[in-house]
Amino acid sequence: MVFPDKEIRQVVDPTLLLSRSDWLATFQITDTPLQEPYILIYSVPRTQLIRRAITFFKEKLNLPVIAIDKMLIPMKNVDQSVRSAGPREFINLYANASFVITDSFHGTCFSVNFEIPFICIPATIKANRQEGLLAALGLKDRIVYEESGFDCLSTDLDYREPREKLKKLRQDSLDYLNDAFSSLEEVK
Repeated sequence: MVFPDKEIRQVVDPTLLLSRSDWLATFQITDTPLQEPYILIYSVPRTQLIRRAITFFKEKLNLPVIAIDKMLIPMKNVDQSVRSAGPREFINLYANASFVITDSFHGTCFSVNFEIPFICIPATIKANRQEGLLAALGLKDRIVYEESGFDCLSTDLDYREPREKLKKLRQDSLDYLNDAFSSLEEVK
């Protein structure tokens, strides 16, 4: 069905509707690191490129690696596998990470939202959701499709501009959703 007179609006992913402080407050997590710095891995398909990234960044940053991973056999070069992370532990692991390696869209969202330096290594050739989000935030250079891109990626990240862009996207999304739900209430 086509509605030519209707405006189509895109809103941010629901994980981005809450700020870092909202997430921490929801799960009663303090904003103080609870452990030593570490690299966090959040990978679903465990591609060869992800495995090479773990080796590369573990050596470059000289940090232990923690993986949120439900697989039976742990990944190589991972110091700790967390197989049963519930929502609170997941948020805590993200909130305290020093660097994130992910192939997941939501892993990318949490990295950005928590302002953690990261590398996004999509499992497919085109990662439309990651590319769209990161382009909107001025962070498209965080997507790497080839091992040669590892050296070019800074392990530090200035979040001043992306933070402001995300705040605007979040507020625009919340305003639109609030208006849409208000309109539904008026129809009742």
